[in-house]
Parts: sequence; C-alpha cells; structure tokens
Amino acid sequence: MKDIRRTLAKFPQEAAEHLLNGMFYEMYFDSKGVFRGSKLKSARMSDLFSIQTVDKYEVSIYFISQALEPYRSGLVVIPCNNPPTISVEVTIDMKDPPVITSLQFLGRELLVDIEQAKFDTNGAWRLSFLQFDLKTLAEALSDTWHVPQQQLKVNIAASIPKAIQVRLPQDKTIAMPISGLG
Repeated sequence: MKDIRRTLAKFPQEAAEHLLNGMFYEMYFDSKGVFRGSKLKSARMSDLFSIQTVDKYEVSIYFISQALEPYRSGLVVIPCNNPPTISVEVTIDMKDPPVITSLQFLGRELLVDIEQAKFDTNGAWRLSFLQFDLKTLAEALSDTWHVPQQQLKVNIAASIPKAIQVRLPQDKTIAMPISGLG
C-alpha cells in the first residue's frame, strides 16, 4: 500500500481497476455491502487516496464516489479526481499552558461543549484529556474525520513553535465538520 500506484501498474489495467475498486469498497462497506459509518477501515486511507488524481484510475474513483453518494452528508471527503483541501483555522491563546480557543472549518466553530459531542462518531474527544503538539492535532483530525493527511491543512492564527504543547479548554472537544464535501 505504501506505493500503491507502482503496485497497481504491475497488473493489466482492468485487473488494477478491480483491485482498486475492492480496496475502496472494503474501506467503506462491510462484506454484506453495509456502509461502515464511523467505523471505516481507514488505516491506509492516505495511501489509497494518493491515486485519486491519477487519470488512469478515473473509473475506479467514479465507481466509489457513486457508491458513497447516499452517504455523502456523513463524510467529510470522498474520493474524487479533484480532491478538496480541508482547511482548519486554529486560534491559540498563549497562556501557560497554551489553549486552543477556536477551531473552525468553513466558518463553523468545531470547538464545542463535551455534552454536545457525539462520541459514537468522533474520536477527537481523546484530545480533551491531554496536552498535544500541532502534529498530533493534525493526525487526530485526519484519523477521526477520515480525511487523508495530504488533504488536511491546519492553519494557526499566530506564529508559534510547531513543537509547543497545547490543550483544549476544559469541558470542550472537537466536533465533526460534516459538510458532504466531495
């Protein structure tokens, strides 16, 4: 999976498309064709999504995007030939320790009261209990939102060292930015 493009190139085009279709389908659907919802098999999502802009696999991307159409509103991104960048705007108050005071996507505040969060669909609540660096924040958002790391951009409102340890405000967590982006 690390170099999926090279691996698929070893197969005839039609066989490569079938393999790719199967990999994408397995990530989103179980053996009975039931959508996995928040339990996607996304451990290698970034590797798999790395081929979405390769013209040669356009048919496979179309196949999975059509299969996911009924579930679009529950996904932040789906595979497509022109993948969007999910830009998250983060504001940090440089207290001791520094605290994230805002986390926004498309103008929507995603920093919410813990009581408002849906724990069954979002694993970002784990960040509520520890300090973390900005790389860990980006990895957690990618994992819990099922967004490939190459499509996620975390923008910090202030210039701060990347290794700085931050935390979420007490009784706050990060909500899903469900928007049905394609």
